[in-house]
Amino acid sequence: MVKFVVNRNTGRKSTTLPRWLNRILQGRDRAPLPTLPFDLVAEILCRLPVKLLVQLRCLCKSFNSLISDPKFAKKHLQMSTARHHLMLRSTNNLGKLFLYDSPIQSIFSTSRVKQTQLNYPNGLKNNHFCAYSCDGILCISNTNYYSCAVLWNPSIGEFKILPPLETSPNRRACSSFYSFGYDHFIRNYKTVVISFDTDNYFFAGKYEVSVLTLGTYSWRRIQAVADLGGDQQVPLHPLTLL
Repeated sequence: MVKFVVNRNTGRKSTTLPRWLNRILQGRDRAPLPTLPFDLVAEILCRLPVKLLVQLRCLCKSFNSLISDPKFAKKHLQMSTARHHLMLRSTNNLGKLFLYDSPIQSIFSTSRVKQTQLNYPNGLKNNHFCAYSCDGILCISNTNYYSCAVLWNPSIGEFKILPPLETSPNRRACSSFYSFGYDHFIRNYKTVVISFDTDNYFFAGKYEVSVLTLGTYSWRRIQAVADLGGDQQVPLHPLTLL
């Protein structure tokens, strides 16, 4: 079975895998996998970290089929969300993005916070600095005149560049603010972007709001939007607004 061992110095949990699984992953054992009930295998795998699951997908067809199943992904996500973490983001003078992550329970028992620097996917510039997180997926964007956004899963190293945003032709210059969340009604992820004239930053009626549903390739314009009063932040998770 999968065990979680607590480090007495840091108070953090580490995953201890079954001995037979460790030997296979390290290439020391070519013997067939032990025969276990399918439900038991699923219970074991749904408790493993995402990075390890990616490796197990290449181990055999049955593991790949199980891990690729949307039902398994949903169960794995539910078990992950039960372990609450505090995440803070920061950028340095060079535009590097840093992610500070710590289990909630350890914040009150230790002054040490695990710092993880995210390495951008190849082809992206370091000026992408606005990060929003939902279910382990980051929405990274910038706020310059040629705004663009990327959905990125650092755990498996995969990313998706979102389609370019189409703005009104009469706009000379605009900036955009993105947010990202999960819509429980359609069971899919959505990206929301607010674009505005840089020459009319605080004036009502100058905003345009667009929504992109994951898996589609065009933005949907939202016609009726209340005056935001100069605040472009769009809370999407855990509440669904659009």
